Amino acid sequence: MILPSWLTRNFIPVLYLVIGGMILPLYRFHLCTDTPSYISIAKKYATGDYFNAVNGFWSPLISWLLVPFLMFQIDPLVAFNTLGLLSGLVLIIMLKKYFIMFEIDQNVANSFLLTSVLLCISIAYGYMTPDFLALPFLLVYIYILISPGYLKKIQNAILCGICGALAAYAKGYNFYFFAIHIFHNPCNLVLYGNKYHLTNKNCYDVNLRISPLSVFDNYMDIYSF
Repeated sequence: MILPSWLTRNFIPVLYLVIGGMILPLYRFHLCTDTPSYISIAKKYATGDYFNAVNGFWSPLISWLLVPFLMFQIDPLVAFNTLGLLSGLVLIIMLKKYFIMFEIDQNVANSFLLTSVLLCISIAYGYMTPDFLALPFLLVYIYILISPGYLKKIQNAILCGICGALAAYAKGYNFYFFAIHIFHNPCNLVLYGNKYHLTNKNCYDVNLRISPLSVFDNYMDIYSF
């Protein structure tokens, strides 16, 4: 089946939001074991109880993002599902960018993206986990890192740092991956004098091999539930 090019650019993300919005009421009262803890922490932030909100166990980003919803009196479970839905939207957009970068056949890309619509909605509503929130940040980080123009601008390294930090705040174990990956990545040595005379092609090859490991780890952690 040959689908028009605009289908991938516009229709699939819109389809994802439409389907997600339609079935959101069905998950209004669904929650997972960790969900009450994240909501409780968000409520503490919203009321200014920072002393009890900050802790060393729960990753804080999803609770931080819930705070604006709670301040506008939006149901916490609806807010939680909305964040999951938005995470899936970013994920689908980034998958589209990867397909374009790798010059994947359009029919294959369209089929994969259409399948991803239901998969992302299932994870966003069914698991309600911050692991899914971390995944888009890692995909953006890896996308920047393997882009051909990575070595041309120091801003790319800064953006990688921001994405890595957000992924770590979303789920703590990403801190260790990011710290090891970014500081032991030979491509970043170019920013400090090109000691190893690496090129954009070298960096692309290196990162293409080692970066997907974290994405795979996040998927496995999500499905371990």
